[in-house]
Amino acid sequence: MLDELSDYAPVRAVCGNNDDPDVVAWGAPETLALDLAGLAAAMVHDSGPAAGGCTRLRRRFPAAQLVIVGHSHIPLDQICDGIRIFNPKLP
Repeated sequence: MLDELSDYAPVRAVCGNNDDPDVVAWGAPETLALDLAGLAAAMVHDSGPAAGGCTRLRRRFPAAQLVIVGHSHIPLDQICDGIRIFNPKLP
């Protein structure tokens, strides 16, 4: 699927706990820091327990203005400590 999506636009992905080894082989790291048109962003599949998440993500990605997470499949759009944490709740 990642190759197919790449035919249409650049794809950036991180690997998750249910991904097959081919996702890592494709090039998906555990974490990713990237620039989105001047916005410092980061991605990680599992951000850990909800308690302390903001502090933990700020420490892990000190330059990020936006951190995209997954794992819990619970939608989240939260701003704290100068960082926006977003979980799009993908199936």
